[in-house]
Amino acid sequence: PCTDCEAGKFNEFASQGACTTCGPGRYSYTAAAKVESACRNCRPGKFSPDEVRASECEECASGKTAPYPGASSCSLCSPGTSSTGSSNGSCEKCVIGKAASAGFCEDCPLGSYAPGEGFAVCLPCPPNQFPKEDQTGCEVITGYYTDGVEGQSIPIPTGVSETAIGMTLEALEILPGYWRTSSTSKEILACLNSIHCKGGVDTTDLCAEGYTGPLCAVCASGFAAVGVGESLTCNVCNTGSEAAVSIAVAIVLLIFTAVLACYLNKGFGEDVQSLLRQRSLASSEAVNSVAQKFEKYQPIFKIIFTYFQVVGSLGFVYGLNFPPIFSTATNIFGGIVSLDFISIMPLGCIAPADFYVKLVVYTALPLILGAILIIWYTILSSSPSTERQNLKVKVFQVFLTLTFIVLPSVSVKIFSTFACHTFDGDYGSYLKADFSLDCTTDTHKFYVFYAAFMVFCYPVGIPLMYFLLLYKKRDKLDPGQKDYASSSSEEGALKRALKERTELEEDDSSLRSLGFLYSSYEPQYWWFEVFETLRRLSLTGFLVFLAPGTAAQVVCSMVMCNSAMRVYSGCKPFISDFYDSFSEVAQIQLFYTMFAALAMKVNLDGENLQDKIYFDVVLTLLQFMPALAIVFSYRRKDMEEVRESGRSFHADVVVPVTNQVRMLGAYVGKILGGNSVDEGGSVGGVGDRNL
Repeated sequence: PCTDCEAGKFNEFASQGACTTCGPGRYSYTAAAKVESACRNCRPGKFSPDEVRASECEECASGKTAPYPGASSCSLCSPGTSSTGSSNGSCEKCVIGKAASAGFCEDCPLGSYAPGEGFAVCLPCPPNQFPKEDQTGCEVITGYYTDGVEGQSIPIPTGVSETAIGMTLEALEILPGYWRTSSTSKEILACLNSIHCKGGVDTTDLCAEGYTGPLCAVCASGFAAVGVGESLTCNVCNTGSEAAVSIAVAIVLLIFTAVLACYLNKGFGEDVQSLLRQRSLASSEAVNSVAQKFEKYQPIFKIIFTYFQVVGSLGFVYGLNFPPIFSTATNIFGGIVSLDFISIMPLGCIAPADFYVKLVVYTALPLILGAILIIWYTILSSSPSTERQNLKVKVFQVFLTLTFIVLPSVSVKIFSTFACHTFDGDYGSYLKADFSLDCTTDTHKFYVFYAAFMVFCYPVGIPLMYFLLLYKKRDKLDPGQKDYASSSSEEGALKRALKERTELEEDDSSLRSLGFLYSSYEPQYWWFEVFETLRRLSLTGFLVFLAPGTAAQVVCSMVMCNSAMRVYSGCKPFISDFYDSFSEVAQIQLFYTMFAALAMKVNLDGENLQDKIYFDVVLTLLQFMPALAIVFSYRRKDMEEVRESGRSFHADVVVPVTNQVRMLGAYVGKILGGNSVDEGGSVGGVGDRNL
């Protein structure tokens, strides 16, 4: 008997021995189908591989697809897509955070991410980064940031907060005390003083109130600068500050006038004698004793002056922020010994006071004063009067003292005109001594030319003048100490040479005029003040050009300092062993101060706040303790000599100094009140006790 065709088959003709299958990709669920049209194509997402019987189509497995009708098999979804076996037959893109390479969307493994849909493979995060929670990218771990260009992780530099996670270059959180030019800058710079910079993320608002500009080292409108470099503070301008500036200027001028008058005015000596006439003999001895002591200890004052002039400029020259206690101490002493009164007064409240103005004042004023003194000296030289000759000597010594005091500080300012700081990007180039001044302007070019001229007046001219003045008198300055040493002891040769030099001074007032330059040194070392002047210049102004701001600059200065130490210890140029010891201690102090600066350059000054405080205290004590130890050691020796000779320390030291202070007070009172000193020792009716 004939049987019906099974589902999935058909028979179109009679007398057939077998039914025909629908074929791959087709199916028929109807039995006894008589026509081929009873076979239908499998729908998308399904397939039929069975050529024997296809009564229904099978669904594609997950990760495979049959995108077209009549599929005989399923194919894998394309990379980045996957299917779930649904009837629509399409592969859908993997969602963010998943990827598919074999037809299945899987979560990205640890340390990788898929930032969009349809990723075939997950992208690995760069080193020191991990995927974000939303898998849209990677973010850096603590202590790193991304540059925003290549997405690479970069260690956070000094001056940036390390507590935040996932920081980018644009969103770096700058710590207080640091600054950068823009949100795209990778250069994080330490401010000259930590109080200038408040930090933050917004690069347009990194400066504290009253500060602005590069490194927050420019005073904002309504504020005036006091100090320079790391000691710079911006004070609010008001009526009180203007009055304070005026009073300070008046006091400085008064003190300078009084001291100069006391030194040069013959009337001062007469008033002193009148003031102390009741003790005429004792007074005369006191005056002579004090004068001798001032002359005797002049080298100490010169050594202290030169030391603090050098140390006070190291912070600016090195571009280094010294610890606060040390900075305060050295800035005070450095400002005093350098006569840098302009920088410690808020002149900006009453008149423009940028670096260019200060440069002109600091360079022109000494030239004017020096010219006046030289003219005065020339006029006095034409008179043979003993009184005028003595005054001539004093005038020229004042001139030499002026050059000695102003040379280092003025030279630093001159050389600072050539020192500019070029910031990254297109921020520009600004003068390191005054960051409000653009180094690319024509105005700056003019002052560079002016400073170049002043180089020949000060750092070149003054040492050259010293040498020529001394060289011209070299035969009188050194009558032959080395020759005398061949026939007698060194001490005997020194005494003989000093005696002959003193005799020559009595006959030659022009030789006495140079006493400031040579009187402290042995005759054979008449040239040593020239060496000392060049040493000061090398460790202040010249250093500005030697690899500025680097550890190499500090090392170069240490080499120069060590070389000078060798010269001092080898020559021992001073007449007194005490001054030789004192000067050598000063050189050693300076060397270790530079060593401390080197330690700070390479971040060896302490790992925590407590260590930094100890470092600051030790560095500050280093400036005073060794020299004080030498002074007390020799002072104790002097006191023992006084006791052995039966003299009184009170009569030899205390009384003369007290009388000198009283005499100076009397004379200043006379200058201020216009009163004369009467016979009883009172000024303008003021009794001796009140005086």
